Amino acid sequence: IAGSGTGKESILQAFNDIHIAADISGAVHGKIKSEQEVVRNLLRHQACYYNIDELGIFLRQLASSHKSGGAAYLQGVIGMLMSAYSKASGTMLLSGDVKEEAKEKLLREIASLNKKADQGIDCQSDIDSLEKQITGLDRGLHNPFLSVMGFSTPTTFNDSVSFEQITSGFIGRSLIINEPDTNPRAKRDFAPVDMPDSLVDQLIGLRANGSISKRIESNGSYNIITTQPDAKEFLMECSDWFWNEAEKHTERTGFEAVVRRGYEMVEKVSFILAFGSTERTLECVEWANEYVRRDIE
Repeated sequence: IAGSGTGKESILQAFNDIHIAADISGAVHGKIKSEQEVVRNLLRHQACYYNIDELGIFLRQLASSHKSGGAAYLQGVIGMLMSAYSKASGTMLLSGDVKEEAKEKLLREIASLNKKADQGIDCQSDIDSLEKQITGLDRGLHNPFLSVMGFSTPTTFNDSVSFEQITSGFIGRSLIINEPDTNPRAKRDFAPVDMPDSLVDQLIGLRANGSISKRIESNGSYNIITTQPDAKEFLMECSDWFWNEAEKHTERTGFEAVVRRGYEMVEKVSFILAFGSTERTLECVEWANEYVRRDIE
């Protein structure tokens, strides 16, 4: 959340550059048209990364569709986003119509790849991936990964947030980064630089999973990141703090849903900080805890 003309566009472009460098830009989308589109994107790739400019305006459209009863295709978007977000280590069940439509589409893609294979083009890894998707459709989407990055001005965003969104868990699942300075000074002699090769190499290393497929999915072996004993102990202290804070809000504001997900956020952010190493340290957890507590405030 930042004022107009303060540099949100450069962050949006950096998001895109990172996904391009990691070779996962095929799963990046700039808009959300409907609940059905979210499902189709997750069928196409295991991951679905939204990078939305003017998110506040989009949230306002969603709220308006609920009040007026119009734009039915938008009314289930928030529920679908929350459901998919929470299934990253589980299974997301699909409706019968969606499953049949998806099977037909996948069978057509397999037929097309088989024709290429007859011409001597090696498509076996893609065919295997599609056949695996068809087999798994009846069991639902396995470990779908959905994220939303959004940009908005303070006025637009604040006007779009409702009590329902806060208590339903949508805001609780979010990290809100708010820039209070709406008139920052320009950086003198600033010149943008290309992404360093060392960072590109790190991103490629995190993305590599032992196989190549057109579908962006996690189908290789995992690297295990352990947690140091002092970091585990501090995590338990964090859990107690978030529970106590949520208990206060059950009586004062009714916003305990925002606080209750704080510990989950600390787990996620601290693990992100540990990516590329073998251990999650106390420093990772302390940094994540402070970051999330400021977000809750």
